[in-house]
Amino acid sequence: MPITSSLVTSPPQLRIQTRHLSPGTVLITVAGELDLATTGELQDGLLHALVTRLPHHLEVDLAGVTFMDCGGLTVLVVASQVAARTGCRLQITNPSPVLRRMLETTGLSSILIPNPTSPLLCRPRPAARI
Repeated sequence: MPITSSLVTSPPQLRIQTRHLSPGTVLITVAGELDLATTGELQDGLLHALVTRLPHHLEVDLAGVTFMDCGGLTVLVVASQVAARTGCRLQITNPSPVLRRMLETTGLSSILIPNPTSPLLCRPRPAARI
């Protein structure tokens, strides 16, 4: 009796979409599970956007994130630090109530979720002098 095998593919656990909203502003939309298996993908996406698009403001929309562990938090904190070193402000938007509570409990909400009444989150870089 012949043995047959079939390739079974699982649905992607994480989807990341990057859009350039306006000069200096990049939106990264994240959907799915953000855990040990997918944090590298998010880290790559965030760092790629910072290096190739050189934004002043990097918005990370977590509305579609259904799960996030401490690895996901670490990626967001490291990306925020890298962004700050390049003159960019990384901010988290639309976290679910569970994710918001996680950010508040860890003390990261004040760093990663801006106050909606705050003025300009990221100042434009000065123009190069010729």
